[in-house]
Amino acid sequence: MTRGPLLVLAGAVALLVAILALAVGATIADSGPGGDAAQLVPASALAFARLSTDPDDPDARRLARLAPRIPGYLRLRDAALTAVSPAPGAFDLRRDVRPWLGDEAAVALVDLGGGRYGSLVIAQVRDRPRAEALLQRVAGSRPAARYGTTVVRRFGGNAAAFVRGFLVAGPELAVQRSIDAARGDAPSLGRSRAFQRALEGSRRPAEGYVSARGLRARGGVARLLDHPRLRALGAAAGADARSLHVRVRSTGTGGEQFRPTLAARVPAGAVALVAAPDLGRAAAAAQRAGAGAALDAAREWLREGAAVDLDRDLLGKLGGGFAAWLAPGEAAPVIGLAAHTGDPDGLRVALARLQDPIARLLAQDAEALPVFTAREIAGADAYTLDAGVGFQPTYAIAGETLVLATSPSAVEAFLDRRGPRLESTRAFRAAVPDVPRRVESLGFFDVRQLLTLGEQTGLTAEDLRPVHAASAVIQREEDDTTAELFFEIP
Repeated sequence: MTRGPLLVLAGAVALLVAILALAVGATIADSGPGGDAAQLVPASALAFARLSTDPDDPDARRLARLAPRIPGYLRLRDAALTAVSPAPGAFDLRRDVRPWLGDEAAVALVDLGGGRYGSLVIAQVRDRPRAEALLQRVAGSRPAARYGTTVVRRFGGNAAAFVRGFLVAGPELAVQRSIDAARGDAPSLGRSRAFQRALEGSRRPAEGYVSARGLRARGGVARLLDHPRLRALGAAAGADARSLHVRVRSTGTGGEQFRPTLAARVPAGAVALVAAPDLGRAAAAAQRAGAGAALDAAREWLREGAAVDLDRDLLGKLGGGFAAWLAPGEAAPVIGLAAHTGDPDGLRVALARLQDPIARLLAQDAEALPVFTAREIAGADAYTLDAGVGFQPTYAIAGETLVLATSPSAVEAFLDRRGPRLESTRAFRAAVPDVPRRVESLGFFDVRQLLTLGEQTGLTAEDLRPVHAASAVIQREEDDTTAELFFEIP
């Protein structure tokens, strides 16, 4: 392994991941978002992450105690340490980093131009001689150079320099751009309005930032977060004795809010809940995230098999908010959906057209097709298809609310206003102590119960076992969107 990449890996791991197990800590009262480290990062950086590393701060100690129970943390730490030094014990965080590390450490993804990017590690130095000794031992000694008045030490294709009380390491061009930002010869990330806005709010021991360009360079799930007006994405994390709290802010993306009245009626047995203002927008987000082929296939099947247009006849008639949930069932998990409709009569017509095509699709015996049978559920006209044990698709339109589920009992539990509700359960109240009157979206997951359901269907997720419950409450603040995420990890 070459020594230049070794230095970068060592810094990134020691200062941004595994050092949580030693001590991560306090926010610096007189520093802005990103601390002093953000002042050493060029404003064009695509991404930035920072940890406060003061071992005397109680917020730091809580996060440090919780970190080993965060799913995937230990595996990530061990894999990264192996990459730094495959020989056991050759690199020790407590011995090699803690003695000289100051109050904060960070890493940034810096644009080097020409489509090239480099990782820049930034660590505050409390004891410079010890930090220099680490560089000497891990990276070896090579001739130094000067960039202006700053001494730059080179290690293969990488470099390191001491800048305003920090050790800065990474590709030499990235180090030079850090020096420029520190001297005021180039804009710094810490003074960027987009950066400050993304991390605006309460300070927490861990902070992260991704620019709009950095987010759009990623695929998959990142596309769910994309928005034409997105300027930046910021996150801050902290912990208490039993849970991890993360605040995420995306600037420029503030959208429609709604009252989560349907979510308040989800039955108490639900182990997962998602509520949002518009099913059509949810489908569009799923399409951006990679579900386009499945949605296009559904559109074609509906058009050819039932003369129903998915977007016009179904999604277009469902607006004003929806709630989807998952609950245990006797033979299989139960899926439910409730949605407001401004055209209940038109929706009834479209769903009636779908009955025969769906019955043919789900038929187990081509010579004995099942049919939807009419019934009354909680005072509403409903229709049920008996498609097999544990699977009885049912729907009802009560006033301006569509309720459909894979079991008639789930429809009844939602419509019966006397039944117990999810929002009254201990797990939900722990994860979402106060549901705002208006939100952009809302999510809740009883992780332990979800894992139990997964095992019944042959799925496992061992990494999630330490998490008992999780939630997300997403709201609009001026032109921005903020999300408060909660993970119960007792």
